[in-house]
Amino acid sequence: MQNSNSDPPRVVAYLRCAIDDAERMASQMARIQCRTEHRGWKLVRIYADNGLSGNSANRPALLQLQCDIEAGLVDIVIVERFDSLCRNLQGLSSFVQLVKRCNTTLVSLGEGIVCQQL
Repeated sequence: MQNSNSDPPRVVAYLRCAIDDAERMASQMARIQCRTEHRGWKLVRIYADNGLSGNSANRPALLQLQCDIEAGLVDIVIVERFDSLCRNLQGLSSFVQLVKRCNTTLVSLGEGIVCQQL
C-alpha cells in the first residue's frame, strides 16, 4: 500500500560500485544524503551492492529493492546515476517500468531525471 499524501515519503537509496570501494560508496551516499536533506526527505533504507557489476541483474540489494517496490514499501528511489542500477538499456527500461507500474518515483542525481511526478 502506498503512503497517504499526509505521510512523509518513504525514500530509499540504491548504491552500487563494481569494485569493492568503500570510499566510492561513501561518496555516493553523501551526495544522495545532501539531496534528500535539501528536499526535506528522510532516507528510510539504503540498498547497497558493493563490488558487483552492473551488467548482472542478479545483485542481492537490487533484487530486494525490486521486491520492496512491488510490495508497496517504497515511494521514492534515489540513485547517483542510472548506471548504478543497470549498465544496459533493457535492464534500465525494465526497472523504470517497475517503478511506474508500482507508482514509485525514481530520481537520478547524475542525469537530473525524475521518472514519475513528485
